[in-house]
Amino acid sequence: MTSTPNPKSSTKRKRGISLSPSGLRRLNQAIQIVEASENAGKRFTVEELSKRTGFRLVL
Repeated sequence: MTSTPNPKSSTKRKRGISLSPSGLRRLNQAIQIVEASENAGKRFTVEELSKRTGFRLVL
């Protein structure tokens, strides 16, 4: 007997995330390190950060 997958359970849910103050600080430090080493010290655009993190950034 085979079962058909439930369409609702097979779709990925999009969820928001929240960072603690220390988590946000660590993320910002990591971004600064990569900007310095890979982007000649220039700030990443929101689009570039979104591609690299997989997050859709809402400002």
